[in-house]
Amino acid sequence: MYADLGHFTAASIRVAFVGLIYPCLVLQYMGQAAFLSKSPNCNIHFIFFESIPRMYGAASKQCDQ
Repeated sequence: MYADLGHFTAASIRVAFVGLIYPCLVLQYMGQAAFLSKSPNCNIHFIFFESIPRMYGAASKQCDQ
């Protein structure tokens, strides 16, 4: 992130982080929490990949739903 300071100002990076990156992270964690509450028997080590729907390219389903 520090490499981008040559092209962008520190204020613009802060605005992008607060306005784009942080909300995306919050939505991802909320989606993982919702997926875990819906299928508690899932292996938590693969929760990111298991929470992706099959139509978007999830390789395998290891959760017992």
